[in-house]
Amino acid sequence: MSLRLLSIIISFFLFSNLNNIILAKELEELNIAYIEIENDKRYDPDLVYTRIQLKPTGRPYTGALVAYKESERLFDIIGKKIILNRVAVTSHEEIFSKIDDLVGQNFSFFIIDADIKFFEKVSEIKHKNIAIFNITAQNNILRNEQCDSRLFHTIPSYAMLSDSITQYLVYKNWKKILVLQGPYEKDIEISNSFQNSAKKYGLDIVEVRDFILSNDPRLREENNLSLLTSGKKHDVVYLADSDGEFGRYLPYSTKLPRLVVGSTGLTAETWHWSFERHGAPQLNSRFLQIDDTRRMSNYDWAAWSAVNIIFKSSMKSKSIEPEKIINYFKSDKFGLDGFKGPRLSFRHWNNQLKQPMLLSTHNAIIKKTPIQGFLHEKNNLDTLGFDEIETKCNFVN
Repeated sequence: MSLRLLSIIISFFLFSNLNNIILAKELEELNIAYIEIENDKRYDPDLVYTRIQLKPTGRPYTGALVAYKESERLFDIIGKKIILNRVAVTSHEEIFSKIDDLVGQNFSFFIIDADIKFFEKVSEIKHKNIAIFNITAQNNILRNEQCDSRLFHTIPSYAMLSDSITQYLVYKNWKKILVLQGPYEKDIEISNSFQNSAKKYGLDIVEVRDFILSNDPRLREENNLSLLTSGKKHDVVYLADSDGEFGRYLPYSTKLPRLVVGSTGLTAETWHWSFERHGAPQLNSRFLQIDDTRRMSNYDWAAWSAVNIIFKSSMKSKSIEPEKIINYFKSDKFGLDGFKGPRLSFRHWNNQLKQPMLLSTHNAIIKKTPIQGFLHEKNNLDTLGFDEIETKCNFVN
C-alpha cells in the first residue's frame, strides 16, 4: 500500500470521526421557547391626544435576547448550543396547543408573555417535566390558590410591590393613608393588595375612595381631585390606577400638599434605568446595544432573568436534561446574580423569585427594599410578598 493511499484512508477516518463529534455536539442543545400573543393589547401604543405615551410598547423579548446572547457565547466555548425560539400565537388558547407541539420537538422550557387568562389555566397542561416562566402576570392569586408546581414567576407579585411601598411609608413614619382606586378589576386587585400590606405593617387606611375619569357633572365627586383628597386627615395618597391616565394629574393637585405613591409618584419597580449599583449600568448598556429606542423595563428584566436561570442552572448542573436543570434552580444551591445585590432564588412554597424592589420616581431610585430593619428569620427578601406561613399555594401536580 502506497504512503499516499494510506494517508487518504487515515484522513477519511479522521474526517468521519470529526463529523461524528460535531454531530454529537450539535445534539447537545438546550431549547427554550418564548411565546407571545400577536396584537396583545397590553402593548398597544396607548397615546392621548397630546401624544404622551401612557404604556410601554416594547416587547420583553428584547430582555430575553440580551440573556440569550450572553449565554450563547459561553455555550459555544463548551461545545453546546442554546436555542431561543420566538413563537407568536393569536390567542391565549393557542398557547396550550403550541406548548404541546413544542414538547414534541424537544422543548421543555417556556417563557410566556401573557396575562392571567393563560396562567390561571396552566393546571390543564398534561406535560409533567416542563418549566413555564411567567414574566408579566403579577396577580397574587397565581402565587396562591392558582399556583402550579411547573409555573415559575420571575416578575414580582402585586404583594411584593405593595409590601415595598408599605415598608417605606413605615420607615418614614407616614402612617395615615388615603387610598384612591380606579374602576377596573386590576385597579381593585392592586388596591386590595396594598390594603393587605398596610394591615400587615400597621398602617392606618383612613378611607378608600373610587375615582372615575369622566366629564359627567353627576360624577363630580369621583373625578374632582380636590374633592377626592379632602376630608379625613392623611399623610400620603396611595393610587391604584392600572390605566395611568388619572394618575398623570394627581401629583400637585391634591387638596393638601401630600405625597402620592403607588401607580404614580413614588412607584415600586422590578427594574429601573437609573439604578447605578451592583453592575446595573452594564446590564442597561447591553440592552441598549440591542434596542436603543427605549429603556429596559420590568418585563424585560423578568424575561432576561428567566433565560439566565435556565442557562446558569444548565451550566451548574453540567447537564441539558430538563429534569436536572429544573431540580437545580429549585434547590438551595441555586442563586442568580440579578444585578440587584443579593443572590436571587425561588420560594419553594410558591415558585416566586425572591428579589429586591426599587422604589423610584420617573428619573431616580429613592430606596431599595427590603429596607434595613425589616427582618425575617431566614431571608429578609421574604418580607416582600407571601411568606411561607401566609401562602395559600398547595402544589398538587
